[in-house]
Amino acid sequence: MKPMRLILRVALALLLLAAAVGSPGPTDAEPLVGSMLVAPVTTPMSCGPDPDCLTPVLRFQFEGTGPLSPLSDIPPSPESLVVDPSYAAFNSQGELFVANRHGNSGGGVGSIARFTFDAAGNPIANGSITGNSLDTVMGLAFSPTGELFAANWASGTISRFLFDTSGNAIPNGTIFTGQQLNQGLAFSPNGELFVAHQGSVVDRFVFDPVTKEAMPNGSFVIPESSCLLGLTFSVQGELFVADGYTDLVFRFVFDGLGNPVDNGTISVSGAPLGVALSSAGELFVTSHYTGGISRFLFDVNGDAVPNGFTPTDHLGGVAILAGTTSPTPTPTSVPAVGGLAELPDIAERPDSPAPYYTALAGLAAALLALAAGARYATRR
Repeated sequence: MKPMRLILRVALALLLLAAAVGSPGPTDAEPLVGSMLVAPVTTPMSCGPDPDCLTPVLRFQFEGTGPLSPLSDIPPSPESLVVDPSYAAFNSQGELFVANRHGNSGGGVGSIARFTFDAAGNPIANGSITGNSLDTVMGLAFSPTGELFAANWASGTISRFLFDTSGNAIPNGTIFTGQQLNQGLAFSPNGELFVAHQGSVVDRFVFDPVTKEAMPNGSFVIPESSCLLGLTFSVQGELFVADGYTDLVFRFVFDGLGNPVDNGTISVSGAPLGVALSSAGELFVTSHYTGGISRFLFDVNGDAVPNGFTPTDHLGGVAILAGTTSPTPTPTSVPAVGGLAELPDIAERPDSPAPYYTALAGLAAALLALAAGARYATRR
């Protein structure tokens, strides 16, 4: 075989090898498709010592407004990862945070469990958060800047946490609401914090733009209610508040001055507790006493239209991770105040094959250039 032909064949082989190495291959895990819904199983009354408090967190997946398909539960853990769970929330990176009441024991006992997910949506324990006055933790909510707020039922405080670049929770003080029995938390689209109390009052807080200190911004009473629990906002700014004793979800819009305006109610049996809206605008409501997940769509007039019911055990709050792909695996770096983490370019990652197939392609190009030069010299 002539030398020039040999060089050309070697170069072609190297190019094919580089393409094969650089192309993503099939994965063993089946990716999670659609959105993920989580709902802690929560005892209706204060539970006794372990194992009575060891209840799981249920998980489901769904697409659009389609049916819920069960996923594997997140099991309870006596190591304080999941102990008597009550509410849940996802951050902007798709990490799950689960509030733990620890049997409603009070006295500074409370924690928040953390979970990331692999490519197939399987949960991976990622530690827990304690301290900073966490006490019988109920509602969880993330501010628009990624700060975590946790409602403490026993102490009447709300604990605040920032996150460093490694994702570690950093205590950021507390808010004293002036009332005990804090339950649900939710941020309005403009960043105002709403706090539902286990009674008839909803408190409001705004934040100093420089110091980020929470400042009371009034409150309002829902006269027909007696046990306000979870609450959530739609992207349009409508507020939904669940009341466990009246079996109603109250709806409010706001006038030009920010005052709440009654917008009707939705009947949900079995003590509605958790409320969450999907990316499609569908409302999911969990029932505490009887269990179950009720679903509602909205017609052209804004009236709630039932869209199915999924029976379950007694439930606490509910949280939804929107998306058409699996939750993002644990990032290598988490911003201190929210936003999407910046991941290194593939060629910069230590385990990346990019340097190898880049080198192979470069060698092939050099051999092709050598062959072309040799042929040009022969012709001359």
